[in-house]
Amino acid sequence: MRRKLILIVSLFFFITNVRALSYAGCDFSDVARMKQIVSNINVSYNYRIVNDEAYFDVIINNLTNDIYVTDNYYKGEFHNFINGELVLYNVKANSIYLKFNSNRLECRGLLLGNKYEQFPIFNKYYDDEVCSGIKGLSYCNKWVNKEYTFEEVKSAVEKYNSITPKTEEPTQVIYKKTLLDKVIAFYLKYYYIVLAAVIVFCVTIIIINKRKNQFKI
Repeated sequence: MRRKLILIVSLFFFITNVRALSYAGCDFSDVARMKQIVSNINVSYNYRIVNDEAYFDVIINNLTNDIYVTDNYYKGEFHNFINGELVLYNVKANSIYLKFNSNRLECRGLLLGNKYEQFPIFNKYYDDEVCSGIKGLSYCNKWVNKEYTFEEVKSAVEKYNSITPKTEEPTQVIYKKTLLDKVIAFYLKYYYIVLAAVIVFCVTIIIINKRKNQFKI
C-alpha cells in the first residue's frame, strides 16, 4: 500500500514537472496579462429558427491575437480575429464549451481560461394547434428547459384544460341609437353652430319687431 502511494505521488510530481518544463519560457507577467484578457472576454448568441430547429450563432468579443480559441462543437482552433471578434455560426446544440489558450510561442497551448454557454431549448409545438389559446403552461412556451414530444405536450394540455375553469366570453350588446340620441349627438358636436344660428335668428326677430314698432308710431 505504501509503495502504491509513493508511486502515485511520484507520478503526480513527474507530470507537474513536465508541464512546468513545457511552459518554462513563459513569463509570469505575460501569463497574468493574458488571463486578464480572458476574464474580459464576452460570449453572447443570436438564434434562427429553420424548419422547427434552433440554430445559434455564438459571438465571442474582446479577443486578441495572443489567444486562440477551441470548442467542443466544431473541435477546431480559431486564430486571427477581426476587430477582436469571433463568430461560430449555425451551432445546433444545447450548449457549447470554449477554451482560451495562449498563442504566444513560449507559452503555446497554455490554458488561460474557459467559458460554458448554455442555450435554451426551442419548443417546436409552442405555436402548434395543440397549444392554441393556452397561456401560463410551460409545455407551450417558446423556450423550455427540456425537449418535449408531441404526446407529452398534448397530455399536459389536456390535463391543464381539465383543471382550468373555462371563462365564457361576455355577450356583446349592440346598442342602436334612437332619433333623439342622434339629435343630441349632433347638438353636442355642432352646438356652437346651432347656438350662433339661434342668436342670429333672435337678434333678427328683435330688429324686425323694433322697426315695426317705429312705423306704427
